[in-house]
Amino acid sequence: MYILRNLLSCLLLTTSHIVVTVTAKTDREEEKNHPESLLFSEKSQQTQPSYLRKTNTDNTNSTVILHNFQLEEDEASYLDSVAERMRPRPLFVDSDSTKQFFHLHHMKSGGTSLSSWISCGLRRQAKITQQRITQYRLSECSYSTFQQCIKSPSHSCRKSIESSSVMTYCAPLAVTEIMDWNDADAITMMRHPVDRVWSMFRFQTKSCFKCNDLKTVYQDIADGNTSQYGTGVCLAQISNHLTRNLLTNLTVDDLTHADYNDMSEEQQVMNAIESIRYRFNVVGVLEQLNETIKQLSYTFPWIAEELQAESKDDDDDDDGNENGNENDGAKS
Repeated sequence: MYILRNLLSCLLLTTSHIVVTVTAKTDREEEKNHPESLLFSEKSQQTQPSYLRKTNTDNTNSTVILHNFQLEEDEASYLDSVAERMRPRPLFVDSDSTKQFFHLHHMKSGGTSLSSWISCGLRRQAKITQQRITQYRLSECSYSTFQQCIKSPSHSCRKSIESSSVMTYCAPLAVTEIMDWNDADAITMMRHPVDRVWSMFRFQTKSCFKCNDLKTVYQDIADGNTSQYGTGVCLAQISNHLTRNLLTNLTVDDLTHADYNDMSEEQQVMNAIESIRYRFNVVGVLEQLNETIKQLSYTFPWIAEELQAESKDDDDDDDGNENGNENDGAKS
């Protein structure tokens, strides 16, 4: 029964984000007025990808047709708000422009590659502008440090988070609110939840799950026999992880205890769906990677493959670091 609830909750979450992922529109005149820091290339100034459509303006029976979904007129305002969020967004490079952009990373959902792509764009932009762009990462995988960081306002991590322009949060969305990143642009990458669980299980079969098969692990969770799996995030990664990561109403106490709140499973799923619908500028889907890359490149031109102002001598590639302030740069 536990397994069925887990998968049902995740599948409900997966089907809910389709509209957010593929919806946007273009205003060509407004694009021309964006600041130079958008770094548009000819490629990124193209019209919206062909999979984005808004049709039928008949006021008597107006509908929005999108990937064979027909949404009634009362959804039009929501689609407009999504389109507005997905318009090209600048990245300002002055030292006062902090808390601009974050990536909510779900493990085993393409997030590491996405973070590398973001870092590549930051290194390139730093070289072009000769300005330092600060980037920081907070992850539950560094469990002890993460716990100290969210519990203690005086922890050293808080200063780094406060002064960064770009963040990666491999942690629940609620942490971004605790850290006061509510107004930042945000993206995330989703993956089919069953595929994600299997990938996580194979990735950590020995270190997390003690070489037990997945059915045994879930039975141990249902029976409360979890001491052998230790603390940390191992079991959380296969227990409605996507849903938990998208919750916004977790307190510090919720985040530091296993029984993180008293919401029902249905309430948790609905809260996660609300986050997907209203919090992010772009919600990517790993199984629709090409479309996701196109949309991310449109909304955030500074990570696009080609830039107008890209340096001709930008041929070197290096490993870089999380501060994204190298002068060697890298092509995205």
